[in-house]
Amino acid sequence: GPRSPLHGIPVLAKDVFDTFDMPTSGNFKPMEFSQPSRDSFVIARLRASGAIVLAKLNQSDWYGVAASGGSTLGGQVLSPYNLKKFPGGSSSGSASATAAGLVAFALGTDTAGSGRVPAAFQHLIGFKPTKGRWSNTGLVPACRTLDCITVFTDDTADARHDTDGQIDLADQQHEHDARRDEGDRCHLHDRVREVLGGEELVVLELEDDRDHD
Repeated sequence: GPRSPLHGIPVLAKDVFDTFDMPTSGNFKPMEFSQPSRDSFVIARLRASGAIVLAKLNQSDWYGVAASGGSTLGGQVLSPYNLKKFPGGSSSGSASATAAGLVAFALGTDTAGSGRVPAAFQHLIGFKPTKGRWSNTGLVPACRTLDCITVFTDDTADARHDTDGQIDLADQQHEHDARRDEGDRCHLHDRVREVLGGEELVVLELEDDRDHD
């Protein structure tokens, strides 16, 4: 039968995308063994398209914005262009893996430059779509109202193939997000409480009161 353009293509993902078969830690040492029970929506979509999710990537600690791009769990990410230069963060591993030619594309995120900065530092395309185009369900949040999924590629043609109908999650996904958002939020809080030894967790969230018509 027909196959998608992503069939058999290896993919790497920043360690904030839930994967049922790999821990999701945000490269934050206390969450090293935090294991989701299901894939994030985008990871599930990629797998359904035939892509092979090989591994999760190092990054700045749980969305730390430092351009150094290192973490307490994975250590310092290096730039393949110059091992003495910072790779940019927080999606440092996604950018470095793509720049090194390990994969044709990798998934990262961008909240306040976490995708654009490492892409610029490493001569890559860091495609950041309009917020809400791709579902954030199953994504460890930095700021729910601003987080966007980013795709790193080394040319615009790959960016087009990776996003053109394969992980392009259009308006029908908003209902899906609304149904699962509260459950995912409680699930994440439970995982954080577990790794903190049962301590109560207080989470402050910014409400987005803008009109989304």
